[in-house]
Amino acid sequence: ERFDEAIDDATRAIAVEPGSIRLLYHRGGLLAMAERYDDAIADLTRAIEKYQGNVRPYIIRGNCYRSLNMFDMALADYSRVIELAPTIAEPLFQRATLRFEMKKFQEAADDLTRAIELDPSPRFHIKRAECWTKLEKLDRAAADRKAAESLK
Repeated sequence: ERFDEAIDDATRAIAVEPGSIRLLYHRGGLLAMAERYDDAIADLTRAIEKYQGNVRPYIIRGNCYRSLNMFDMALADYSRVIELAPTIAEPLFQRATLRFEMKKFQEAADDLTRAIELDPSPRFHIKRAECWTKLEKLDRAAADRKAAESLK
């Protein structure tokens, strides 16, 4: 409800400038925040079709798919972001978190290892420690928890 006015404004702007990738992305983001995931996915897909090199629509669409428990679709979008922006750690973290939810702990740990190589964030170490714990690699889990503490 609190996003309705902004969504209406974006809709009017799209009517004036129907080819705008930026406006489709913007309205898609607003629709996602309003938890209107199917509508958001439609706008974000149109934005992606117009320009496949922009990572932002893939990230938000992936989050929408994830919210709808469409994990394979979310995984595909997060993987595309990683292809487009291989030096940014955050998409690796998002994909790792999704893989963790899917109980693909080794794949999640692998993504987190790559993320840590790019950005040794404490939260990446903490999440990888959770993976190691699920994989019963407790020495590695302890090492990651210690690394996270030393980075705080």
